[in-house]
Amino acid sequence: MSIKNQWFWYIGVGLLFTANGVSANNGRPGYIYMNSCERTSQPAYRVDMRLGKIVVDPNLPVGSVIKTQDYSMNTNQTYLWCRGKVNIEAEVVMPDLRDIGGKVYQTNVEGIGLKFHRSSGRQHSMTYPSTFPTNVGYYSTPMSLNDSTFTLSIIKTAKYTGTGTLASGIYTTYGYKPNNSPILVSYLDANAITIVSPSCQVTSGENQNVMLDPIKTSSINSERPTCR
Repeated sequence: MSIKNQWFWYIGVGLLFTANGVSANNGRPGYIYMNSCERTSQPAYRVDMRLGKIVVDPNLPVGSVIKTQDYSMNTNQTYLWCRGKVNIEAEVVMPDLRDIGGKVYQTNVEGIGLKFHRSSGRQHSMTYPSTFPTNVGYYSTPMSLNDSTFTLSIIKTAKYTGTGTLASGIYTTYGYKPNNSPILVSYLDANAITIVSPSCQVTSGENQNVMLDPIKTSSINSERPTCR
């Protein structure tokens, strides 16, 4: 083989491996081991759980849901290619959270907990943390998040609740753990959720008599008086 032909052969082989590498990152990989998944280059789907100000009803019993919010994921992007039997892991990763049982996590605000849920049509439903075991068969199969829903529930965890902003950061991840690259994350930015707990409450009806100090007539200076 001439030197010129050798160079063409090397270039051809290099392009072949490069093409296979691009395929593995962006589309269907050239080969996937049985009972495993390969991550594509598609960035993780990010759920911004921003809800703004949440006012807590002091009459709610402990364990009640203060607010629930669904986040639909209408994306046909492929995040994983899998073969055989694999486990997809849903994890709670926010360091500031504390597991208090029943898959409810206490936040940095007193009396306020969070619960995370994900469903995918009729295929499966899970509350974090959880494992989704699936068998996609012998042939490599694409996996997406299309038609799935992430649900955040804010739970009252104590009789008395505090006031404050939930800590920012990544709260949950979902994906094939050996890849070390989740396909779905939920997060809060700074000031994304602020909890407000009323400091007082009217308990005996809407109309209340409020006793004020006496005022002088001279303080009333218009038909619609303003007391100073």
